[in-house]
Amino acid sequence: MKSVENNAITIIKAMVEGSLKRANGDAIKRLTNLRSKEINDGILYLEQKNLVTLLPSPSPIRYDFLNVTIDDRAYSFYSDNYCGLSIE
Repeated sequence: MKSVENNAITIIKAMVEGSLKRANGDAIKRLTNLRSKEINDGILYLEQKNLVTLLPSPSPIRYDFLNVTIDDRAYSFYSDNYCGLSIE
């Protein structure tokens, strides 16, 4: 199992490179192939780092959020660390 930080980075990279400013859990799963727990933990980590804004789910089933929006800081983080690199 990947670490939470690695999952968070995978999510940010996938959303930026997939041109998704906002996504729900299923869209993130399609982009990353992460499991729902890995997505939930990665998104929580990103929220704690102020890289995303969450719309909480009123009744979480698979995901603890309804959708997530990446903030400008996430784009800066991606640009500073991964600009020009592909997801592998």
